[in-house]
Amino acid sequence: DEEDDDDDDDDDDGDDEEDSSDEEEFEDQGSDSDESESEDEGEEEEETEENLPKFNFDESARSFSATGVARAQEIRAERASGKLQERSHIHADDLSSDDEEDDTRNTIGRIPLHWYDEFDHIGYDVKGRKVARGGDGKDALDQAIDGADDPDLKARTIYDAYNGRNVVLSKRDMEIIRRVASGAVAHPESNQYPDYVDYFTGHDKIQTSMSAQITLPKRRFLPSKWEMMRVHKIVQGIQEGRILPHPKPTIEEQEAERERKKQEGYAIWNDEDDEDHHGRTARGLPRIPAPKQQLPGHAASYNPPEEYLFTKEEEDAWHKQDPKSRELDFIPKKFNSLREVGAYQNFIKERFERCLDLYLCPRAYSKRLNIDPESLVPKIPKPRELKPFPNVLARVMHAMPKDVAGLGRNLEVADAALRPTGRHGDARLQAIAVSPGDGQWVAVACADGCVRIYESATGRLSWVFECYSKLLNQSNEEIEERNAANAKADAAGDGDGDTYTE
Repeated sequence: DEEDDDDDDDDDDGDDEEDSSDEEEFEDQGSDSDESESEDEGEEEEETEENLPKFNFDESARSFSATGVARAQEIRAERASGKLQERSHIHADDLSSDDEEDDTRNTIGRIPLHWYDEFDHIGYDVKGRKVARGGDGKDALDQAIDGADDPDLKARTIYDAYNGRNVVLSKRDMEIIRRVASGAVAHPESNQYPDYVDYFTGHDKIQTSMSAQITLPKRRFLPSKWEMMRVHKIVQGIQEGRILPHPKPTIEEQEAERERKKQEGYAIWNDEDDEDHHGRTARGLPRIPAPKQQLPGHAASYNPPEEYLFTKEEEDAWHKQDPKSRELDFIPKKFNSLREVGAYQNFIKERFERCLDLYLCPRAYSKRLNIDPESLVPKIPKPRELKPFPNVLARVMHAMPKDVAGLGRNLEVADAALRPTGRHGDARLQAIAVSPGDGQWVAVACADGCVRIYESATGRLSWVFECYSKLLNQSNEEIEERNAANAKADAAGDGDGDTYTE
């Protein structure tokens, strides 16, 4: 017994030393307890596993990158210092706090226990039997004696009323309770204020995705200049004919290909219409399916709508038409019910014509041209591409000005349709000619049968000649009569003195 007491005293002294060291460790985080329990648990596990065989596993990093080697060294250092074991308690506490893992002895459920204060039991189990009140058999005096012997144990002991037992909380549990009550993180191993790590400019840089050792350079994603030059040489050789991408087969290769096709077999027992996997029949000709017949429309119904029924005039016109030009091969008829419909008169005829079409009409694939309609429209050049051309109004030449002295009266146009709109009754222009020498005069042929000569510098009308009587719908006699009338008017002093010739 004395030896046991000495051992207990030694353990108490060791605990005091651990408490002092733990107080220093949790001083920065606002804690005054220790983390030695995790180390004690690790020692107990090692003692229980002494008899188990040990295997030497390869703990080296399987990655040859700088990041993998650095991470492996970091894990090895944390395992040696015990930090890795401390971090494992965080996940263990999360699992132990689950309701499914709770060690519940009594199955009375989560009910208020004060309901059964007047009874000698605390509820009923799943089978309906009473669950007696539990306890360790100690009264208040025994509990006071135990508290005097070990005050710390008394402070860490709580009574579980549901299961009827005393539960002793560990120092880690007490620390978690204290941290939760103070509003701190529950796990003592967590560090709320870790040291700042300078990822890019610090001495101990962390290899991130932006590091030069991990991120590939930009030149890896750009096309190679030398490959481009090589491709240009090949393209130039193809254009010049020095390189043949698809060379023409030689005579020996052509003969070998013909022999291979001769030796190529096919299913001789299949029908001639049966196709192989290449779409060819036994005779080598491709099979073209027959076109389908047009489905009947509303006009072929036994009770068609009124707009599909023929009138008397439409029926007579249908009989007079050529059978090939008729839109319908039959006259629509209306019946009150389907049982009143008789036999179709043209049934055998239509079946016979269908058989003739399948037997006699040749079949061929019609290639549908895939042409863009915009490509068929001629491209009109832009006006600015057609320059130089006149685009400024430089001179206006009126056909028959009224206020020009010496010209006399205006000419009358026989046909009103030939007279275009204008202030002075000018006619449409038909042809134009410029004096070849100096370009002083401009001759204009108009639709009213007259040739007008203008001065190009001023635009003044100098002469008017009536040349084509056919355009004026007048005969030569009418022109002579009009010239005679003009001569008489000139003699009387009423004319303008101009002579009009044919």
